[in-house]
Amino acid sequence: MFSKLILLLVAPAVFGIKLQLYQQGLCEQVNLGRPFFEMDRFLGEWVEHYRFVLPDNQEDCVKNYYSAFNGTFYNLTETKTNIASGRNTSSTFSVRLAEPLANPVYGKLLVNNVHEIYYVPATDYTRYAFVQACEEVNSTHYNQYLWLLGRPGVNINLAEFNIQGSELLRPTIQDDR
Repeated sequence: MFSKLILLLVAPAVFGIKLQLYQQGLCEQVNLGRPFFEMDRFLGEWVEHYRFVLPDNQEDCVKNYYSAFNGTFYNLTETKTNIASGRNTSSTFSVRLAEPLANPVYGKLLVNNVHEIYYVPATDYTRYAFVQACEEVNSTHYNQYLWLLGRPGVNINLAEFNIQGSELLRPTIQDDR
């Protein structure tokens, strides 16, 4: 098995993310959610700028829209285009905070998709958000994935962030396909 490592430090909130394929342990031992997470401020449209997902399914033009549904339940509508095939898809998933009554509330979202849990380790709510997912490979190992999102119209430049291993992040094509 091969492994890759990304250490992510974002100012002003400094935190570290170790992205490595096939890490030892279980996803439940990984707590990557941002403390004092405010879901109401996170709602709205996010555009994917970069990703660390392996294998990469080559989907681009990815947009995520988080909306309120009912109390602590939310919807995530994801639209994307597979550049190679030209196929557009749109899917809607239910989302809820994993621990809405915790103090503080962490950015850990339960999502009814293939990843099941999204972590939001860092966001300023107006420009950028880092979203991670964890996938258990077997009973002793897991993989982590990372997406760097921005609000529509916001230019995200990796140089804004202190990301060691940024060459591993693939830019997501955003156009009007």
